[in-house]
Amino acid sequence: MFTHLHIHTQYSLLEGAIRIKDLAAALKEKGYDSCAITDHGNMFGAIEFYHTMKAANLKPIIGVGASVAEESEQQLNYYGRKKSSPGQIQLLCLNRAGYQNLSFMLSLSYTDGKVNGTPCINYQLLEKYNEGLIALSGGMNSQINRFLLNGRIDEARRIAIWYRDLFCDRYYIELQNTGLPDQKSLNSLLSSSISSAAFLKRSYSWSRFIRFARGSSSSSSSTDCLGKSIRDLISARKAAITRYSAASSNRISLRASMYCIYCFVI
Repeated sequence: MFTHLHIHTQYSLLEGAIRIKDLAAALKEKGYDSCAITDHGNMFGAIEFYHTMKAANLKPIIGVGASVAEESEQQLNYYGRKKSSPGQIQLLCLNRAGYQNLSFMLSLSYTDGKVNGTPCINYQLLEKYNEGLIALSGGMNSQINRFLLNGRIDEARRIAIWYRDLFCDRYYIELQNTGLPDQKSLNSLLSSSISSAAFLKRSYSWSRFIRFARGSSSSSSSTDCLGKSIRDLISARKAAITRYSAASSNRISLRASMYCIYCFVI
């Protein structure tokens, strides 16, 4: 049975719009028996998600889309900011120890680990507190995929091998079908260059990056909600911005309206 392992809820500001209750209802309607949430950099929805899923007789899998800063890359530029932005991985809790370790690392990311304002965990934390966690290589913005898209295959392999050695059989290469232009070639690189027998076991995780719970049926394969295409969502966002622009001549109210649109429509 397929299980969604890469979902952003309403607790991922600007990156998701799924309400937890709506998510549970959609899962029941479509016949799923389990699901993970991986909000970006936080576990704010974990308690609500757990109780809502249990009440619906569904299995909750708690996780996070974590930003990871590699210590060797943390160098300041002339403006006092870090040169490189952190990549992302998906961390899923396997048991109670994993939940406690993930909670602890995220707390430290907010108090001591911000990079250009983004809460990050680093390699040292992962080395100490990876027990009970499953790691997925991540989506288009992951550490490995960034290197692959820039033609730096050796660097991508180095990162993959580091995670393989650390997580052993708890590390999986994440393959997606988002319909984005680079996705097909990226999946080919991941399966051929990164997961070759010389580097990794062929452990894959097929996932869909979900940010919306419901929508009308569509024949498009470019979906990031349960049945609604990205093109439909972009059109809806543009139409909403146009309506708010026409209805408001006040710059401040327009700015507030557009912020709401990005929170709940994008």
